[in-house]
Amino acid sequence: MTVNFYLDSKILSDGTKKVYCYVRGIEPKKKTMIDTKIKVKPDNWNAKKQEVKRSENLYSQMNIHLNQIREKIERLFLEELSAHNNITKNNFDRVLNENLFKDEIKNNSKSNEQSFSVQEGYE
Repeated sequence: MTVNFYLDSKILSDGTKKVYCYVRGIEPKKKTMIDTKIKVKPDNWNAKKQEVKRSENLYSQMNIHLNQIREKIERLFLEELSAHNNITKNNFDRVLNENLFKDEIKNNSKSNEQSFSVQEGYE
């Protein structure tokens, strides 16, 4: 399983792009795409390192958030793997939906906002 971060191809009205997390390797030719809710200007994104450059305001907090996402996904994968020898993409997507940002989802429940979304993706 791999966890990588990429900028969306679409430029938003403020000149930024969304940072998405892609989880691959659960099932062949399928990926899970997660909206990290981070937006940066393309010039402030280091694609090779998959992180926000120092030139972006709050770059440190953004990179900490991205690292926390990666670590949590990897931990959830290992927990799921030890509980069930065979992990399907649909089951892991469910685990991500239930666990990845549950504190943020809980905090936003009054406003009906969800802090992230797992989306179907195929390569």
